[in-house]
Amino acid sequence: MRWLALVLALSLAGCGGSSGFAARNAAEEEAKLYPANYKSDIVAFLRTYLNDPSNIRDAAVSEPSFQQIGPESRYVACLRFNAKATSGGAYSGVKDNLVIFVAGKLDRMVPPQDRCTAAIYQPFPELGRLAR
Repeated sequence: MRWLALVLALSLAGCGGSSGFAARNAAEEEAKLYPANYKSDIVAFLRTYLNDPSNIRDAAVSEPSFQQIGPESRYVACLRFNAKATSGGAYSGVKDNLVIFVAGKLDRMVPPQDRCTAAIYQPFPELGRLAR
């Protein structure tokens, strides 16, 4: 009888563990969704991120690609633009950034650390049309 209770307890514990494993796998797969609206997400982010988002120059972006970022794989896009550095209107120079997406949405923007050296950039005129 004791063995039966032990086997029953272990089988129930195994069921709970497998559903937890399935939920974790589903969350990991959701985190790897392609960012279909990556350009509009970048525009919305930069509108709030930059002190003066108006008249951005030399904007270009790469198509998102799936890359290893730390221990996880994520979609990333390389972004290049020249924004105003001060309210006086001086430009800071062209800067490269790595945009990381999670679950199809923009998660963060970080320095590229040589990840964008081979990126194929496309013009991104939507950034040049931003206003305050």
